[in-house]
Amino acid sequence: MTKNHTRSLIIWWLIALLLAGGMARLGFWQYGRAAEKRVQLAQVEQALKNPVPLSLMNPTFEPFERVEGSGTFERKPVILLDNQQRDGRVGVHAYGVFVPDELPQQRLLVDLGWLPMDGQRDWPAVAVPTGHLKLSGLRVNPPSAGIAIGDASGYLEKRGDEWLVVNLDTARIAKELGAPVWPQVLRLDPKLPMGYERDLEILSNTLTPEKHLGYAVQWWGLAATLLVIALVLTLRRKKA
Repeated sequence: MTKNHTRSLIIWWLIALLLAGGMARLGFWQYGRAAEKRVQLAQVEQALKNPVPLSLMNPTFEPFERVEGSGTFERKPVILLDNQQRDGRVGVHAYGVFVPDELPQQRLLVDLGWLPMDGQRDWPAVAVPTGHLKLSGLRVNPPSAGIAIGDASGYLEKRGDEWLVVNLDTARIAKELGAPVWPQVLRLDPKLPMGYERDLEILSNTLTPEKHLGYAVQWWGLAATLLVIALVLTLRRKKA
């Protein structure tokens, strides 16, 4: 084998190893995400089994807590979180601004449920519950913002009493409201007679652990296949 052939072979093997390493790394990332989401599901299950709910505004800031408390909703604004899917349909999650009796100086965003958004992008009309209410449900961190493209993550559009956002940024919303907003949100108990379509499923808009694991296996398989192809081509070249 000439020096040129040897140099060419080394270069192609370096490229193959870099590509295979990148694919393997993506596989391990997917595997890690599967593990993270299994932990989240276990935390939710444990929180829902808690026979005594915690107070609505307890300051422990655990990622998932079963809570209950009373207060009133402000009549406006209603915050619509865009690009939310349910059963294959696209719509929004409507959030009401709740004033808890425990901390009336604070505001808590409460997920009232999912509503469809039609093809014309007409915003749905949302009825905010009235009166003094007792709420219960799962207090969680705001939905993940995903990948921010340009300035899209800070998008906020106002139409009357409704605001449309693509990222539930509590700090940004607090600035717009002129009042402090609790860094977590409340997922309402589906049994409560208020709001819209909802559940306590925390992975409704994202991949399940099983799908992450499936993607991990695919990436590892691609990495292995690439190395096998490189080896076969190398052996054929040597024979030639």
